[in-house]
Amino acid sequence: MTIMESVGMTRKQLYKMLTLEGIYYCLCLTACMATVGSLILWILGKVIQNNLAYFVFDYPGGALLIISCSFMVLCTSIPRLIFHRTLKESVTTRLKRFQNTI
Repeated sequence: MTIMESVGMTRKQLYKMLTLEGIYYCLCLTACMATVGSLILWILGKVIQNNLAYFVFDYPGGALLIISCSFMVLCTSIPRLIFHRTLKESVTTRLKRFQNTI
């Protein structure tokens, strides 16, 4: 973030970029969960149903919706918290600290 700010990106642009990046990650996680996760869940349901006659598979749509909303909150709030935490120092101070770690 510091390097982006030092080459001319405004804080508003940086904040927007981090928010959109978090939304992108959330959509990727939700897509993987909805496709690969559902396929694995369906296969496991069939295997268990073949072994246990009384087993009934019920797709957990409500739980998936809650998990997707949790992903959205986490993927957008964590970058925002880090962004606000780093605003306490000036760009030059952060660049000096970054240069010392290299």
